[in-house]
Amino acid sequence: YSLGHIWSETRGRPLLRNLQTFTSLLVWGPLLLGLSTYLSLSMGTTAHSYVDPIMGSRFWEYVFPYATSVLMFFLGFTILPAAQVDARAALLASSFSALLWEFAKYGFGVYVTHAVFYANVYGSLSTVPVFLLWLYVSWLIFLFGAEICYCYQYRKWLRMRGTGPRSSYALQLLMALASVATISKRFREGAPPARVKDIAEALGVPEDVILRSLWPLRDAGLLAAVKGGHDVYVLSRSPEKISILAVFEAVHPADA
Repeated sequence: YSLGHIWSETRGRPLLRNLQTFTSLLVWGPLLLGLSTYLSLSMGTTAHSYVDPIMGSRFWEYVFPYATSVLMFFLGFTILPAAQVDARAALLASSFSALLWEFAKYGFGVYVTHAVFYANVYGSLSTVPVFLLWLYVSWLIFLFGAEICYCYQYRKWLRMRGTGPRSSYALQLLMALASVATISKRFREGAPPARVKDIAEALGVPEDVILRSLWPLRDAGLLAAVKGGHDVYVLSRSPEKISILAVFEAVHPADA
């Protein structure tokens, strides 16, 4: 739900894909998580026995756990959201999130090492709140990285977007015109009907923005929705019969 809110997801995924995704995460997520932690511990004890002539002994102690953490976050950012995620945005967010997570691991290790009071009082039960705290911190880092990923992927759109009603209307009109142009281009080229995902990728904006610009065109009879009425859109008439004025009136009706 949190990732869906960040990415403004308007469509779900098929049940089979959900099962495949979460099965893969159940297998690879704990494996990469444990591998990163194991490398942090093992490299810390073995790095001093090997001294790299260029980088030194401490270099490899941080590189391998950090690379594993980057891979773990990258898979999470690209697989979990239902929206299409740009690989460059996911890599940037993964690099930053992995850095934060490595600092968190270090701080968590220091805390566990010196927090002997809870272990003396609660015994083995003291690991439960500590584990829950670690899960909470890790999830916060993951969601923060997802925000970075979203903002970098749609950075041009976020710079264009305004806060006032006039700028909001102007952008909606611009997106409606651009969407009609994209659908018309695919029609002229004989390509398959345009999906919302295809239009969003072509224009570099979130899918929910495209949907909000297509709905008035559908209601005005300029577009026709197929496959459930929310995924694929086609022109309801030839491109020559759709004018800019018709799009303007669809986005801003006279009686509005």
